[in-house]
Amino acid sequence: MNNNSNTPNDSVLSAKQKLSFLWIFAVANYIFCDFSTLLNPESLTFQWRSTGVYWKDHMEVNPSRILSFAIVMQLPIMMIPLSVFLPYKSNRIANITIGLLMTITIGLLMTIFLGLIQFGELFFIYIFKVLFNANALHFIFFSIIEIATTLAIIWIAFNWSEREM
Repeated sequence: MNNNSNTPNDSVLSAKQKLSFLWIFAVANYIFCDFSTLLNPESLTFQWRSTGVYWKDHMEVNPSRILSFAIVMQLPIMMIPLSVFLPYKSNRIANITIGLLMTITIGLLMTIFLGLIQFGELFFIYIFKVLFNANALHFIFFSIIEIATTLAIIWIAFNWSEREM
């Protein structure tokens, strides 16, 4: 008996499985990025010198900020089981919606983190400092992977047809 038959049902993951696995991958990247940041608190604080003045920015951690972060992070976490258990139409809508929301969120965080909303003479100093600061490289690396993963989720959900069920 030959057990190496490659029928589509044997070798191809369902859209639900692909989406759930990708959400697990995205959540793991969110966790490791945050964990890496906590290992080096200097990555939350940066300092540069411009015209003899030292500027120091930092992110204040307070209960409402932690709650906001927890709510945003709960969205991809809940998508892991929802991708498996939701019916086709609501599953597709939820994956596209939460995928877009997380892509935009991570994109905005990376944009803000890189200082692209800054204007004036400090813009180039800020960009240079962040891009070449070894403490920020992990954030950029993980952000690119997270954005690529959520874009893959959106693509799979968008192209998912009901006959694939």
